Amino acid sequence: MTTITQEKQHNQLQTSSMVGELIEERQQVWSMYCKVADHKNFADDKELPKLINEFCQILIDYISLGHFGVYQHIADDVEQRSDVIKIAESVYHKIVDTTEAALVFNDKYVQNCIEVSMANLKRDLSILGEKLALRIDAEDKICDMILH
Repeated sequence: MTTITQEKQHNQLQTSSMVGELIEERQQVWSMYCKVADHKNFADDKELPKLINEFCQILIDYISLGHFGVYQHIADDVEQRSDVIKIAESVYHKIVDTTEAALVFNDKYVQNCIEVSMANLKRDLSILGEKLALRIDAEDKICDMILH
């Protein structure tokens, strides 16, 4: 087996491993998202700031792995399969948009969780949820190409 073939296999295994981790983190994000969104009375919930902090931590880890892990791996030309690269390029704007939305949400609620109007939380969660759904759809296209 040539060194080039071994390197390609190693790169594909590395990318597949990152995809698996991304999918796992994504499931954690959705689980925490649902816990936060299920709160009926945001204003009187003493546990909500802690839950929001936990959610934001997982959210940022997930966003970072996708943006700076999987997509950076593709952008750095480590991923050689042209079909993966084409799909990644076509959906990258959705990834960037969601990354920015997650960072804005994190900055707003982690830094100022007590001071922020909890009435806005439901609206902000809805907006973030829509963006995450678009990101997941985009990620699924890339992940399917990488794994198959």
